[in-house]
This record gives sequence, C-alpha cells and structure tokens, in this order.
Amino acid sequence: MKRRLRIGDVGKSQTIRGQFVGREKELALFEDSLGKTCRLTENSSEDEWLYPHVFLVVGLGGMSKSTLVDEFLKLTEKKRPKTLGLKIDGENPAIVDDDSFMRIVVDHLLKLEPHNTERAFKPYLDAILTRKEARRKVDEEQRQEREGEYESVVNAFAKVVSLPAGPIAPVAEEAVKATVHRGARFLAGTFDEVVNRLHKRGGLDLDEYELLKDNRALTERFVEGLEELSKNT
Repeated sequence: MKRRLRIGDVGKSQTIRGQFVGREKELALFEDSLGKTCRLTENSSEDEWLYPHVFLVVGLGGMSKSTLVDEFLKLTEKKRPKTLGLKIDGENPAIVDDDSFMRIVVDHLLKLEPHNTERAFKPYLDAILTRKEARRKVDEEQRQEREGEYESVVNAFAKVVSLPAGPIAPVAEEAVKATVHRGARFLAGTFDEVVNRLHKRGGLDLDEYELLKDNRALTERFVEGLEELSKNT
C-alpha cells in the first residue's frame, strides 16, 4: 500500500542507511558562517574572539530539525576538530530564564571538557555560590525583622485559631504560624529594599550586593568563562 505524503515530508532532510541527504542550502549557509567565524578568530585580536552567528532552526514536528542540528555539529567537528559543539533543546523545561540557560551550557561543557571547563568557569561557579549565600542572608533578615517583633502575638493567635482542631491542634498551630510568618516577611519590605539595608549595614559585601542587584554581574563571569575556555581548547 502506498504511503500518503505528509506535510512534514515536504523538503525535509532524511537519513538513508546512515547517510544524511537534503538540506543542501542550510548546510552551505552554516558552513559559510563557520568559515567566516574561524577566519575571524584566527586573525583577530583576543578581545574580538567572540563573533557569534545564530541559527534559529524551526519547523513542524517530524521535519528532522534535530537531525539537521546534528549535521551542523558533525560539520563543525570536521572543519574545526578542537571546537566544542553543544546541542541544547530550546524546549527544555529547565530553561526558564538567562540563569538557567547559562547553567545548562556550563553543565554540558563540564561533561565534554571537565578539567578545562571547571578551571575556566571557576569565577562563574563561585559567583553562583556567593549569590546563593547572599540570598540566604536576605531571607534571614526579612524573617528576623518581623518574626522577632511579633513572635509572641503570632504564637498566641495561632494557639487560639487552632483550638477547634482538637487532636491535630499542634499541627494546625504550626501551619498558622508558618502562614503568618510568610506574610510578616513580605511586610518587612521588598527584596531590593532589604538588600539595600543589609549592604549599608555591612551585612553584604560589594560582590554579594552586585550579584543580587544586577544579573549582568553573573553574565559577565559566564562570558569570561567562555573566553578562558576558548584559549585552552
């Protein structure tokens, strides 16, 4: 029985017995871009090394987008054996913002070049830990500002509200406390306000403050990591 032609078959690339066929125009465009990038990186000063060409591969399901990207990677490995090629699915649910994207890139690089990547991205990885600790300080500051001030009132309120719960009164009491305290932390001020207060008091050093206030601080370390890695691969 003859198979019906599907929309996804129109102009799509195919792999026949392990050999990729079709998509000559796309492959030629990518190869041209790769050649230009290679010539630039080989003949430019160090501060001009990064010259990205971005290819957005889109299409209906079943049009072999992933297969085409695989061919891009193979072509890169053939033309530039020392180049590290990453394939990251744009539909990955873990990619929710700039931070998560950068982290996924570094995780992929760590699998390909663990030693060089860990060394090149050490400032970036250290910055992630620094920012995490700084956020913990801010959370603690928000908690202390309100929980300490209204602790006795909150405890009394929670006990009265939980009395009708009978046998599960202790559990209900703790639940009420947690809810009220979350509201108290909100009343302590916005995140930025608490960050500014902590910094002025010396509770956050300059690096912690910049990492919390400006995402570019982390992005700069990420780009520096790419630059450093490019020199050692």
